[in-house]
Amino acid sequence: MRGSRASKFFIFFWIACVFPPAGHSLEFDDLIAGGRTGALGGASVALPDGYQAQFLNPAGLVNIEAPSVYWGYGHHYSLPIANYHFNYMRPLGTGVAPAGGWQGTRSATKQLDRFYLSWSQEERGFPGIPRGQHRFAWGVNVRTLSLRTRDAPEQSFKSKVGVGLDAGVLVAFTKSKTVLGASIIGLDSKNIDSDTPILSIGALKRFGPLALMTDFRARSGLNTFYPAVEFDLFHGLAQIRAGRGARLGLLRTVALGFGFNLLPLTVDLGLHVPYQGLHRREGSLMLSLGWAFGGRRYYELFTGRAAESSQKLALDIETLEEKRHHTKKDLAETELDLKIIKEEIMALEKRRREELAWDELKKAQAERAEEEKKPKPKLIVEEWPKHHRVKEGDTLRQIATDYYGDPGFWELIYKSNPDKIIRGLPKVGATLVIPKPQ
Repeated sequence: MRGSRASKFFIFFWIACVFPPAGHSLEFDDLIAGGRTGALGGASVALPDGYQAQFLNPAGLVNIEAPSVYWGYGHHYSLPIANYHFNYMRPLGTGVAPAGGWQGTRSATKQLDRFYLSWSQEERGFPGIPRGQHRFAWGVNVRTLSLRTRDAPEQSFKSKVGVGLDAGVLVAFTKSKTVLGASIIGLDSKNIDSDTPILSIGALKRFGPLALMTDFRARSGLNTFYPAVEFDLFHGLAQIRAGRGARLGLLRTVALGFGFNLLPLTVDLGLHVPYQGLHRREGSLMLSLGWAFGGRRYYELFTGRAAESSQKLALDIETLEEKRHHTKKDLAETELDLKIIKEEIMALEKRRREELAWDELKKAQAERAEEEKKPKPKLIVEEWPKHHRVKEGDTLRQIATDYYGDPGFWELIYKSNPDKIIRGLPKVGATLVIPKPQ
């Protein structure tokens, strides 16, 4: 129930972000070459894979499965600016992934190079969240920056060198297929004259092959939501993507793109298309290529999905077995309660029978006392002892009344015939000795 509410909230939140207020235009330092990020617009902080994580959220590097290289190129026709990057990532197999990379941005009057050394590590859990229900990772970048500027294309460049720092975290909830991410990018030395750092908070929610995501970015003069959607095709072999594109100067765009996981090769293409139409020679083009040295191959995606389905089925069976165990336990407890209730009812019935028998005895004693107070009738001399053949329905009190005229003499008959009386009733067909009354 909680998971369903969370999913609905995430969808409504994402839809609410589709038409957010327009932010400021894309800055020189904001550009990142990458086909997947370009196709998603700006929703990238919570992406759980690590190819472009070094430039967006270094915590995602820990999800790289094998040593990999990634190259990217982007051309923004409207500015115009070109952007490149290259990085190498190598997981150590212990929840740790170091990486190194370079990113370069070029325009007619400005050139910026960033050299990265990165470290990402997975921890046992995020404080305050039960272990086993999530994965938590953090990452940092240490950067060296080289900035070259000039006032006009015909002039020489003036150079500056500085350092920078980035940091990020990822929290993945495997059961609900939700990922939360946060990063701060661009903590650069002041002599570089770069823009203020960007604080990004993002979320990703997966519904089968469909993934919805959104980022909130905040910096001085920029507070913007970036929603995006990604859909897997052919068991993850291909993806189609869309999102809110960057604002290139005065030009607003929508982000579109696709990707192919032809493992070990990965191909991503992203476009920022103007709202006014595809015929305009403006917008952006971003292309990325990745190569994994080892790890899975593309045909394993099919078997991997089958194994995932089998694992999910096994998990469902385990859940049903657990429910059956709990149901069996509840049934045993219910049967025990029922047994206790039956015993209590039997005890109450026994007590009631004893009370009725006691009342009957007191009544009989009272009647006997009353009879004893009455004058005894003169007895007619008769021949004793007499004999009585027991018939169906005869009782000692009735026989005593028939022979003595007094039911109180039943004890006399009882004492004379103890072996012919069972549970206070004479045996049918037996011949009772009727003694002379005392």
